[in-house]
Amino acid sequence: PEGATSQPFRIPDTEHRGITLKQLHDLVAFIGGRSGPDGSVHGWYDNFPGSPTYQSHINRDTANLYDVTAWIVMPATSAWCCSYVELVTANQEGQSPRWFISHAWS
Repeated sequence: PEGATSQPFRIPDTEHRGITLKQLHDLVAFIGGRSGPDGSVHGWYDNFPGSPTYQSHINRDTANLYDVTAWIVMPATSAWCCSYVELVTANQEGQSPRWFISHAWS
């Protein structure tokens, strides 16, 4: 994704690793750039066995957090042991969130 650096910019306090709207837009654009005219994302398929769409191609319009985590976040961050935000920012300014929204993995 745009803004990704060759090495992460470390932000030691997790509460300062908020993602900006521009960074989210860049992520969506990255997914769109890997998509064909029909919306299927090249090389991506649903790899969650419990999913009703298991092993189906992922569409850019229906990709979810599980898909983004499996196909972008984990491959990009695992070698560095860092967060996605640390890869797409060059400094800590502007990364501290004004709101916190949580989710649950089930």
